[in-house]
Amino acid sequence: MFTDLDVSAGNKVLVTRELRPGGRSDIHVVDMASGNSKRLVRSAEHGRWSPDGKSILFLSDRDKTGRQCEESSCYFQSKLYVADADGSGQRRVLKQKGQAGSVNGADWSPDGTRIAFGSDRNFPFFFGFASEIYSIDPDGSCLTWLTNGSPESWAPDFAPGAGLDSDPGGCGAVERDVLVDPLPPEHPSSFSGKPFSWPTLWMGPTYRGTVLMAPGGFEPWDLSYADCDSFRRSECEFNYFDLRTNEVCFAQFRDQLEDGKYLGMVSRRGALLTEPVFQSRDYRTSTLFTGGQEVEILVESYADRKPTKFAEYMNLVDALRPVGRDDLAGADLDPPVFDRASVTLAGKIDVEMDDSGSIAFVAKQFNKSRKAIRAYLRFNRDIEKVGPVRLKSCRD
Repeated sequence: MFTDLDVSAGNKVLVTRELRPGGRSDIHVVDMASGNSKRLVRSAEHGRWSPDGKSILFLSDRDKTGRQCEESSCYFQSKLYVADADGSGQRRVLKQKGQAGSVNGADWSPDGTRIAFGSDRNFPFFFGFASEIYSIDPDGSCLTWLTNGSPESWAPDFAPGAGLDSDPGGCGAVERDVLVDPLPPEHPSSFSGKPFSWPTLWMGPTYRGTVLMAPGGFEPWDLSYADCDSFRRSECEFNYFDLRTNEVCFAQFRDQLEDGKYLGMVSRRGALLTEPVFQSRDYRTSTLFTGGQEVEILVESYADRKPTKFAEYMNLVDALRPVGRDDLAGADLDPPVFDRASVTLAGKIDVEMDDSGSIAFVAKQFNKSRKAIRAYLRFNRDIEKVGPVRLKSCRD
């Protein structure tokens, strides 16, 4: 199968030929006058003629570096190469040993002095969702970036035409302001599309060197920060932050009580924040109660696999504010609201525990595990500490 055509000024066509679906691909050149074809490059794709027709660029994973697996498939990172027009003199453009990230598209500038390419080189852990567009000389010098922000930027193409300026304005870490477009809506919506009354909470376009990712693709009730906002990988902390919002009636916190995972909560900015607990073997989340919403907060480091300290969750809460209201940064959040059924049940369990003094007896009376009884007792104790809280009746 032939794909990805590129025609030179001399009426020759570069094509990518897949030897089998999902298998190796080679780059061939086809003479349109005669119809004859010839293989130029093995294990390559995305061939592009230089404007003068004397060189080609292509992508290849021939180095077999940066193996990543997603669901049922694995792949290696693609790198950027150039070669002479006949396929000889193949050389990698980015020559740094161990250069991270995968290249997802490339194009020559109209004057042939620059190559633009997309890459997730600064955050190669997220399957391409942190890609930016970079610019480089064909000899591998003067690497810089052209974009910084989200959504991710892929597979660039220079505008055609002679006389256009391809100068990137400098090499290396040229200052690029972070652009997040579009911004999340001021109010999240339910699955039915009806906006909730509470505001969408976020930490701004960036937080601790990370950028809000894919704002146009993710729902406003699920905001993720991961892409590094720096050109230099040495300045990237490789952190991941996620805010997932549900209404209190979604009963996610009730599941935490039933599983016996509730460890306590503290007051923060007028709201209540639970101690982080493992939702699986891989990560811990903390839940913020404010207004009518539960905000599940994930704080994770790709560099340090140790459990994140509770202080980091509290620091994130301190940075929260409604979208479009930077003036409310640091102000008190809306007071918490809880499911009436959960609070009422916790009170009943506490009364039964005072009467019997036996965890085992109370567990049998309420048909719950001993861990769940302890969690409900802890929850009731914490509710009594903070005083009366707002309640909402939810249907089971």
